[in-house]
Amino acid sequence: MQADSVSQWIAQATEGDEAAAQQLFNRYYERLVGLARQQLKAIPSPVADDEGAAASAFRSFFSGIQAVQFQRLEGRDDLWRILATITVRKSIAQIRRHWKQKGEGNRVDRTAQIAEHLDRSLSSPEVVALVDD
Repeated sequence: MQADSVSQWIAQATEGDEAAAQQLFNRYYERLVGLARQQLKAIPSPVADDEGAAASAFRSFFSGIQAVQFQRLEGRDDLWRILATITVRKSIAQIRRHWKQKGEGNRVDRTAQIAEHLDRSLSSPEVVALVDD
């Protein structure tokens, strides 16, 4: 395994290595921002915070690896699924807050349905390819 491989960074970050965690952040942050941006198209641009969703996803991920919450985290594919899932959920939470503040509960319910669909389809090759583009 290369010293700079994603799998190595995962192992090191799990042990609290901040440099490895920074490498993972540097490697995936922009992709997560793009994913969040795609999800947040449902709310007005000034309200949507794609960078905030991505940063929050990383905070949750790093907390999760420290607490050993991810049973299946063996390489870049597992890492991407986890990061993407967390980012989508953070984005959906923003959408829900926005519609709830506007008093549009029916949109909140619709967002929940979309979230369920996204959770099921997130690991599909199409989604991964879309985010890679």
